[in-house]
Amino acid sequence: MKAQLAQTTYITTGPCIFTKHDNSQLIYSSAIDLDETIKKHKDRNVILIAATARNPYELIEKAYKRGIKVYFEEDLIYDFFGLWDDTLSRELNLINLLSIAHEPIFFDVAIDILFEHLKHKIPSTMDLDVALELITSNVTTTLDIKAAIERFKSLYTEHFNSVCKLIEPDLTHPQVKVLHLSYKNELSDYLINNNGLFILKEAMSAGKTTLGIIPLFEHSANKKNEKALLVAPNISLTRSLQEIIIDNGNVSACDYQHYLDVPLKGSVSPCASLICCVNSAVTNEKFIQHRNNCNTVLIDEVQACLNVFSQGMIGDKKLSQSGKAMKSFFNLLKKPKVLLADALINTLTVQQIIEQTDREITILSNSDEIYSPKKEVHLYERTDHLEQIISQANESHCETGFCDGGQKLSTAYFDIADVIKKSLKGEVLTVNADFLKTKIGVQFIKNPLKALNKATFTLFSPAVTAGQNFPFKQFTHSNLLAHGTISPQQLLQSAGRFRNAYKTQISFNTNYGEYICDADLIRSLQVMDTTKWSEYADELEYVENDIWCNYIIERIVQENIIRQHYQNNTLILFQRLGFKIVIKSYGQVTMPRPKKQLAIDVSKEIRPISRPKYNQLMKKSLFVTDEEKEQIYIFELLDFFNALENPELYQEILTFDKEGKVRDWMHQLHICRHSGENKDITTILKLKQIVGLKVLRTLGLDIHTLEGVYGYKEIEKLERYLRHGKLKLYGKTLEVKKIKKLLFNIPHAKKESISKGAFSKAILAKIFGLEYEIADRDESNAKGQYFYQISTESKNRINRYYDMSL
Repeated sequence: MKAQLAQTTYITTGPCIFTKHDNSQLIYSSAIDLDETIKKHKDRNVILIAATARNPYELIEKAYKRGIKVYFEEDLIYDFFGLWDDTLSRELNLINLLSIAHEPIFFDVAIDILFEHLKHKIPSTMDLDVALELITSNVTTTLDIKAAIERFKSLYTEHFNSVCKLIEPDLTHPQVKVLHLSYKNELSDYLINNNGLFILKEAMSAGKTTLGIIPLFEHSANKKNEKALLVAPNISLTRSLQEIIIDNGNVSACDYQHYLDVPLKGSVSPCASLICCVNSAVTNEKFIQHRNNCNTVLIDEVQACLNVFSQGMIGDKKLSQSGKAMKSFFNLLKKPKVLLADALINTLTVQQIIEQTDREITILSNSDEIYSPKKEVHLYERTDHLEQIISQANESHCETGFCDGGQKLSTAYFDIADVIKKSLKGEVLTVNADFLKTKIGVQFIKNPLKALNKATFTLFSPAVTAGQNFPFKQFTHSNLLAHGTISPQQLLQSAGRFRNAYKTQISFNTNYGEYICDADLIRSLQVMDTTKWSEYADELEYVENDIWCNYIIERIVQENIIRQHYQNNTLILFQRLGFKIVIKSYGQVTMPRPKKQLAIDVSKEIRPISRPKYNQLMKKSLFVTDEEKEQIYIFELLDFFNALENPELYQEILTFDKEGKVRDWMHQLHICRHSGENKDITTILKLKQIVGLKVLRTLGLDIHTLEGVYGYKEIEKLERYLRHGKLKLYGKTLEVKKIKKLLFNIPHAKKESISKGAFSKAILAKIFGLEYEIADRDESNAKGQYFYQISTESKNRINRYYDMSL
């Protein structure tokens, strides 16, 4: 394996101690540009210097795959020529790397490389013991196998703990102390008789609400000079808490109010305590006086309350407004007596509370013995999971599931419900935020068991993720159909709603998209998404300098870090809570895929509904039938093209919009053709305008006629722009590659991955719905053989529909 030094080019990614030999050169390269640097010297004898690299495993894997040499120290150079096997998977090649290593310095790096590859697969596709067996069976006998095993286990333990920090507080902080007491016998008396900032962090069903939150609220409500504010993340939980208080019968109805029962133009009774959702508690002017005067604050599911600020649920959704609301929330934590409850409160939350209140936090730990049955998570591929749900529902006639899929017209949440509904004989009940606002929904909160027993299958949305409690013995398992729209922590909360469920059946939609962890980019994107172009600079300056906005960004970064490996990190958190992971089946999602567009049968006679009927259906919101969804879609599409009174156009328009994108294309053309107008357009639309115009101008296409011819040179220039281009926004620089997915859902284009013609076709189709054709051959260019233009049919069609939409 060792090679003699020869005339060569050495490449390093950082400062290093290196003895330069005759006829050799030393080149410095950034880690990002390393691939390009290697390509430039591919015809020469190249050696990568790994001895002082910050992440040598990345460098060595590149050398291994490209078949070049790596310099470890003066007399140790590994030559990887011909060792990478293209017929094997990356995982098998990295396992084979273990058998190549003969010296400890390289062996440690080989273990690190394999660990980096496997750490996000344990436990979702393999158990830790399986990974360790891979090492044992592939290590040369001359090396210390036991040390290798311990190294891998140590690395994994560190990784495991770093994930679990997201559901655990830092108990080593000097302002955090833990007090052990009996929740059943001591908790309520302790809370009544002591002031301070207390946290109840025990497992779900330990009694945080019934033995802590409720007794303290009832005590405060009964005292004339001590009024309480009880805060929860959503309407449904506030109603559930109210029902518990009503059932207990310990408080007179005149001594407390639910915030939805306060008159629209009224205020909270001066002598009453208040139950309120977090949004209204910190933003509704009706409750300011009560917020200022109360001396006891109780917050149930505090993590979910804080999610309200980081998930854009405040007012106009601007980051500045969320920051102001968060400031009001933290002011509540300065009251004489504060009680927070959450099984999954984490280090960041505790850290932010201490920074802003400078208070000592007492975590009240339950000393009671609690029976905790063995619990399991059964991991399924989505199709198998749906078949399992259907089989169990047909057998028990009483099955439940949680789904965080989208709830816009024809998206994943309802697609899941529809697939199950078609295979069941009984009722399928969907319990989401809109349902809970109805009279039936209010009755559901009061008596959920009656509705659950009536339905063959009940599908819950994230509206009941936090705090709801269904302690019914007949529900021995729960189902999670995960789509990545809520955090892994919230998935855990969902699994805990059925207190007697010993088994959680779970499947994941594997198409999660990108999770950005760059704080500056997140801040810019948040501002872009919620402001007009004319407001962008002022809003960005405000949020950059506001501590509360930066707290929100901190929380978003943390959430995105754990979402980067959503499935695996979710399962790690289940393991931390004592669940055993059982892999039942694993694979890609095959059913049901979210529908891009309603499947309209254009061969049948099309009769659009009237405008009054449309307005009536829109008031029903999400409670429309499939037939009514189709009616809404048809009306909106025909109305957009001013064609409601032109039946001869119905079939043509519906056929053209088979992908449901035609209105997006028309909007994009409109903002590009009117770039000097619409000064109050949103920042996102302004950026779409800038990038859209750049695409057309780079290719030499006229924005109005769409005439023009382009070739290899223009396409390559466009590709460079989308890969490396930058936008200047009020002194801030944005990389086009980081925002093009947000603007147009264009993924990062890998150079040379597709032909230039196909690349331009994909971009033009994605942004404008345009199709190209070959205009001529380019005999002068060996790389690009053709000139292209927008086809006459495509130009005419797009311009015709554009004129119709005006």
